[in-house]
This record gives sequence, C-alpha cells and structure tokens, in this order.
Amino acid sequence: MGSVPLGLARFSIVQETTGEALHIAAPRYPSEIGFASMWLAGLMLNVFMSVPDLMRDFQWPMFGKFLTLLVFCLWPASSLSWMFLGKEILRLRDGDLEVSRRLFGCTKKKTYSGREIVHLKPERPARPSNWSMRFLPGIWSTGEGSISFSYGARTQFLAPGLDQTEAQMAIVWLKKQLENRSDDTLGVKHDL
Repeated sequence: MGSVPLGLARFSIVQETTGEALHIAAPRYPSEIGFASMWLAGLMLNVFMSVPDLMRDFQWPMFGKFLTLLVFCLWPASSLSWMFLGKEILRLRDGDLEVSRRLFGCTKKKTYSGREIVHLKPERPARPSNWSMRFLPGIWSTGEGSISFSYGARTQFLAPGLDQTEAQMAIVWLKKQLENRSDDTLGVKHDL
C-alpha cells in the first residue's frame, strides 16, 4: 500500500526584478461556479435569441432589453474569470507591503506601511455557504482571507482560498521578507 501523496501549496514564490513575490491563485467555490455558470448560460441564451428580432425589426425597447441582458452578464462572467484566471500578489517595495489583485491585465493595488504591520496570523478560511453568494467578484471584494494582520485600528485580510497550513507557510515567508527589509531599508525591527 502506498501512502497519500503530499499536498502542494496553492501559491508560488516568484523571483521578480525587485525581489521575491508571493503569487496566490484565486479561490474556487463550487457552488458559486455552478450558480454563475447557469446564470451566464441562461442570459447568453436570451441574448442570442433576441439578436434575430433586433436585426429583423429594430426597436428601441428591444435594443434596451439586449443591452440590459449584456450588462447582467458581467457579474457571472467576471466572477468566473476571477476564479479561474485571477491571482493575488504579495510583494515588498521599499519596506512596504503591496497587495495586488490581477485579472486580464487589470490590477487593483493596496500598499500597507511595513512599519505598521503587526500580529500576522493565519485565519480559518472563510467559505461561503451555498445560499450566500458574494455579490462582487474577488478582484473587487475585500474582507476575506486566510492571513490577517493588525494595521492601525483595523484588521486586514489577505490570501483568500489558502488553508491554515498554507497560510502559515505564507506568513513565514512574509515575516522573513519584512524583517529583511526592515533591517536593510528602515533600520527598524517589527513586532510581527
């Protein structure tokens, strides 16, 4: 009998020109994938069925319906795109933590002062229930993550989709990066 193979981390450490960066794939939620897929399929079917009527006899109300259907396709399409193609990237720049979420070349960035980051710890992964779908796709939503830290009077969350072991591995890497940068660039030690 063979043993169970070791699990691989769902993140990778990538060497960039400015140093190392932690690339974390977006989490995939099966219930949200199923719901968004069905919603998108239904809307697209409706869009394709309205095109012949629109081409044969153009009417403004029909054109309005067509545009409304296309707009309603944005949420499931962007949500599915985020889950399959999106990633969160953690890197240090001049002693500050830069967290970016990237999808199709679009990036949403937040920069946290490295001096103010304290109490890095793993969090229990948040999993949405089957009935509580998040309204915004992952690139725009915040407030969930497997890693938390105190930043002033607020708790910040990073790395959604990692389990506690992966989060602990990422924290070890992050603490090492913060300590190295604080020694080199800031001359300050962190209370991590």
